[in-house]
Parts: sequence; structure tokens; C-alpha cells
Amino acid sequence: MARYDDVTRAGRSRLVPYREGERAQDRHHRRAQRARRAHSNMADWCAALGVRLTVHNRGHHWRFVLPDGRGIDWWPSSAKLVIQQRWRDGVHVHDYHQVKQIIAGLVKGEGEPDADHHQQV
Repeated sequence: MARYDDVTRAGRSRLVPYREGERAQDRHHRRAQRARRAHSNMADWCAALGVRLTVHNRGHHWRFVLPDGRGIDWWPSSAKLVIQQRWRDGVHVHDYHQVKQIIAGLVKGEGEPDADHHQQV
């Protein structure tokens, strides 16, 4: 897969805040660990919304399928979220609370995240 920079971002994370001077590898590990610990919470939340959640690659790839069939892929360690496999329109999403916001908006019909709703990269 080619590397595509994210075009929007969900903003700063309160759960996995940026640490000045931290190695990227350590930051990625923190994100992945935090996401793995939230798996059962996310699974319950998704089920209540009618969203199907599957987690692959030992927690490194999360796949959400909305009730209308749209697919969302999230890689917690790299903070990459992609809707409908549109790799060039990625969203930089640091934690599962931010993922919840995006999914809830999509389920409610509020549209996809863009520069109007989130910070431009």
C-alpha cells in the first residue's frame, strides 16, 4: 500500500497525549496499547449502534462496518483512519474516543469529517 498523508485530523488526544521528545515508536506503542485495553468497551458501544467491529493483526487494525454498509479502517498505532478505502482522504485519529465521535457522526448522518469540522493537517 502506498503511503498517503492524512488530509484532516481529529485534534489532540486527551487519552494518548503528545509527549515532547518521545520516540515515534514509543508513541505508537502507547496508542496501540490504549486501543487494545478499550476493545471490550468499543465492542459494546459498536453493538449498541448496530456497527460491526472486527479487530485484526493483534489489535493493530480495527475494521468497523456501519449499518449502511460503509467500512471504516483504523490503525491505532499510526493514528490512521480511512473511510470506504479512500486512502488519500485519511483522518489522523489518535484514540478510540475520537473514533467514536467520527462513527457516531456518520451513523447520525452528519457526514464525513473534513476541514470544516476538524483541524486541517
